[in-house]
Amino acid sequence: IWKRNSQNMVLKTELEQVDGPPMSEWKAGKKVTVSYKFKIPDFVASEKYIAQLDVSTVRITNIEIMNNKLIKATKVTNDISKNTIKAEMKEYNGTQAIFINGELHPIMSYVAPLTGAIYTETKSTEYMHDAGLCITRIWTDCGAHSDRLSWWTGEDKYDWSILDQMVYAALSDHEDTYLIVSLRMGAPTWWQEANPGECVLTSKGDTPGESFFSEKLVNDAIKASIAMIEHMKEQPYWNRIVGAVLNGCRNSEWMWYGEGQFAIDYSEAGQNAWKEWVKEEYQTDAALQEAWNDKSVTLDTVEIPEFFEESGSIGYDTLLDPSCQKDVLDYARCMEEREAEVLIKFAGAVTEEVDDNWIIGAYYGYLYTRVFYYDAVRRIHSAVDLVLDDPNVDFLAAP
Repeated sequence: IWKRNSQNMVLKTELEQVDGPPMSEWKAGKKVTVSYKFKIPDFVASEKYIAQLDVSTVRITNIEIMNNKLIKATKVTNDISKNTIKAEMKEYNGTQAIFINGELHPIMSYVAPLTGAIYTETKSTEYMHDAGLCITRIWTDCGAHSDRLSWWTGEDKYDWSILDQMVYAALSDHEDTYLIVSLRMGAPTWWQEANPGECVLTSKGDTPGESFFSEKLVNDAIKASIAMIEHMKEQPYWNRIVGAVLNGCRNSEWMWYGEGQFAIDYSEAGQNAWKEWVKEEYQTDAALQEAWNDKSVTLDTVEIPEFFEESGSIGYDTLLDPSCQKDVLDYARCMEEREAEVLIKFAGAVTEEVDDNWIIGAYYGYLYTRVFYYDAVRRIHSAVDLVLDDPNVDFLAAP
């Protein structure tokens, strides 16, 4: 199904024959008159649509069909849903469960594989629904997988056809499907190119991606996510959205960009945030000097610590010596607490926009073992306690 005068396919549906002989009885060279009907679901926007027959199955050309497309458009009118849907997580029989408008649902949800802009793998969705799982998570954030799929196309510019196509595809197979969408604390390539100073700056001089220290990133990403929610509120599918996964920067898993020792952020935003953290933590030069065992350091001369100074090593790649590497430990705390603060702010903004009617979570809370201390700064969420205490975060997904 295509929007009229558009290059965007909306969704796929099936034909149901109404009258006329079955295809097995059609004779070559003979005129055959048959009638079919197809269903356009109630979650698509009110619009004029045209149907295109699947060229892999049948190819027809006559005065009413061109390139397998029916020339005559079908007008569809679907009301925008004003029904309030309330999703929440509550205790049930000693564990957690999801309730949608008071109806019990399993705690599990599933993600259908992504191919292009369309969710496929019908078999997997059939298995899940047969097992009683009807909550699907879809990757609708702004460029997590490919800029080609990003609906955030420029400053205050959005292409909602990309988002709608993903939603339509995810809802098409089963009438009882509910969606958990994804929102991203991140930005597409065009934003990074326009704002290089808001990206992580490694010790090699690379800028591999956005920085959590950037206030512009945080504000712009929240603004774009709120715009997405406002668009969905005006769509017939609004009452099928029950929650959001909040993704963050690298791998959507709230990790800093960069590898190993190069995951440290030397950007101006990163250095300023570090200095402010130290001032708030220690208040006076004397307190700082005592904690770091360094009489030369002051609140005004603090710099990002060197993570590979041999003098601080106690013989292990996974341990630090607080008597002479307290600055490294503090910097790790600074980075991880910033991640948590941004996630909490993001969750609060989304919760407010949806009137606390969604369940909200994140890929967060990773606590690995056997990780080099310099890589742990990027990969381990050591400030998870802050997020667990936040009332706007309902669930975490973590290894």
